[in-house]
Amino acid sequence: MKRLLLILILTFSFLTLAKADDIRDFQIEGMSIGDSLLDYFTESQIKANSVYDYYQHIKKNPGKFYTIDIEDFDGDDFSILQISVKKGDNKYKVYMIKGIIPFEDDMDGCIKKRNEINKNLSEIFLNLKKEEFTRKLTNDTGKIMSITYWFEKEDIIDVDCYDWSKKSGYFDQLRIGATSYEFNDWLTEK
Repeated sequence: MKRLLLILILTFSFLTLAKADDIRDFQIEGMSIGDSLLDYFTESQIKANSVYDYYQHIKKNPGKFYTIDIEDFDGDDFSILQISVKKGDNKYKVYMIKGIIPFEDDMDGCIKKRNEINKNLSEIFLNLKKEEFTRKLTNDTGKIMSITYWFEKEDIIDVDCYDWSKKSGYFDQLRIGATSYEFNDWLTEK
């Protein structure tokens, strides 16, 4: 019953985006790219949940962004939020946000849910370029099966199933995210 409720909530949440042509129109738990995290969390909550070592592999301008992991989140759709902000920004402007749903040892369930969400997104974002791909994670820690929608300004929305290996120590999960061009460009710069 809880799963059915989640499907309905996700479906109706995405249906409100019928005229979305800007990534800021896409919301995860009411938050959008460009919002201030201070509208949703206290500064002490943000600082207590900040993680600075996710992006150690970035060689050019390392530390430009960092991520806030909000676990045990009591949201409508997700149990975990990952939100990236720019270092030194005391407004904590959102550059990337991902909602996470655990799918421990249930990759078939994750793929099924990802495909349901993709069907809804495809009906909403008719004019966006869409890519579907699978890529291995570093050090053979797993793989990501991704569907990505590209906005004209190179912002992205993605729906990913993370299939982590046992040695990684992470649980399999579905991630739905919105990423600004600036963050994505920094993340992929060589």
